[in-house]
Amino acid sequence: MPTERAKLLELAKRCEAASGQLRGLDYLIFCAQVPVGEKAYWDPDDPKYHFTASIDAALSLAKANWLVGFKELWDGKAKAANAFIDLYTVKDDGLFWGDHIQACATTPALALTAACLRARATENTDAPDT
Repeated sequence: MPTERAKLLELAKRCEAASGQLRGLDYLIFCAQVPVGEKAYWDPDDPKYHFTASIDAALSLAKANWLVGFKELWDGKAKAANAFIDLYTVKDDGLFWGDHIQACATTPALALTAACLRARATENTDAPDT
């Protein structure tokens, strides 16, 4: 059975392979954010759950101690987006930078969602990759 970390990485790969909004993928991402044993209500028409289509929804997956950025690239033939997240911790003597996570996809929302999922998987270090 895949670990939580592996599930997050698989969802990130699916975002990177998508070409637009996928409500089914939005639902799986929503489910991955709900702590085990807690109940949550999914409303497919609520824009805050349109992670694969909305930059605002995708950004809601980011945590406070993440530096988030993204850009849209254009090569004249096709668009692509790149998102990055730098993880850091605050200590008495300053900021300490950790991992740098990147994701590329066809839209900024998909790239940002994928990067957030990868960052969450990176923070979930108690589970090995499968």
